[in-house]
Amino acid sequence: MKSTFSPSYKSCRQRFLSAAQHSKFRLESLAMREKGREGETLAMDVAVGGNESSENILVCFSGVHGAEGFAGSACQSHFLENIAPKADLAKVKILLIHGVNPYGFSYLRRTNENNVDMNRNFVDFSTFHSDDHEYQELHKVLLTSEIPNMNIIEGPLGEYVAQQGASNFQEILAKGQYSESKGLFYGGDQAQWSRLTLEKVLVKEMVAAKKVAFLDIHTGLGPEGYGELIFNGSPQSQAYQFSAAMFGNDVKATQSGDAVATISSGLIQHVFNFLDESCLFASSTLEYGTVEFANIVNALRSECWQYFYGASESTKEEARQRMKSSFYVQTPSWEQAVIFRFSDVIDRALDCMANNN
Repeated sequence: MKSTFSPSYKSCRQRFLSAAQHSKFRLESLAMREKGREGETLAMDVAVGGNESSENILVCFSGVHGAEGFAGSACQSHFLENIAPKADLAKVKILLIHGVNPYGFSYLRRTNENNVDMNRNFVDFSTFHSDDHEYQELHKVLLTSEIPNMNIIEGPLGEYVAQQGASNFQEILAKGQYSESKGLFYGGDQAQWSRLTLEKVLVKEMVAAKKVAFLDIHTGLGPEGYGELIFNGSPQSQAYQFSAAMFGNDVKATQSGDAVATISSGLIQHVFNFLDESCLFASSTLEYGTVEFANIVNALRSECWQYFYGASESTKEEARQRMKSSFYVQTPSWEQAVIFRFSDVIDRALDCMANNN
């Protein structure tokens, strides 16, 4: 199998654009004002194919959490190069959105140009209130200059985790916070460029939607190389049942407590709230495991601290590369596992769309 993994945002984007053009997908590139690490254009790229007038729409995002974008980009390019040319797309419109958070992708940050987690930014800021007191206590021991380059959590943070328990620590850390702008999992205080741009694209491209399958590709949590399907909601809901039918019966719901992800605020799936209530909507996060959770936590801590307070460019670069290796396992076996799992999930979704299941 030819690898569709590329080593940088710039090369990932070039491959995606080339694959889309070769597959005769319609392309639209929405550029940011900022430039990338290599001076490259930063853009949210939209590739549209299949039956553009279809009421059945399959949507796939990559790079919502920038540094996690390598796997999602590879999957999208693989789809364009190997699946789309052979698939019967007569009954479905395909919408691939590459690099939702292009700044984070290029600079190897999980967050965007304002340190905002784009998977926590989708709230109504005019009415939303977040109780951040638990995170604020955690924040006091979370970010320090001395963060070990290892897969253990020690010192004051280690004591905190021991007191709270590992699962409760993950819930407090990852649910999203809106008070510490230089902290982790910060949801922002206003809608960000990625959100506003994405909203415009989806409203324009999904006018006719009656049935939607949404797949958002992430990396970090779970066993190395395994892609867990996660539904953000209750396993008793009709939306869960439809999502499981669309993507696979192994979809796990966050509210059941057995998913690798926990319940969070401001998730990107809320960008689809404009859809009519009669629209059938299946949603799943495809989360690929990489390294130990503690190693990811320390990578996030180190990169955030270096971004805001680091004085040495070489140390900042070390933190960035640590982020990359935490969210992208650069081995052939991991890459093959990612593509194999994605292909299975996307084939099932296409089959459901074609057969009106």
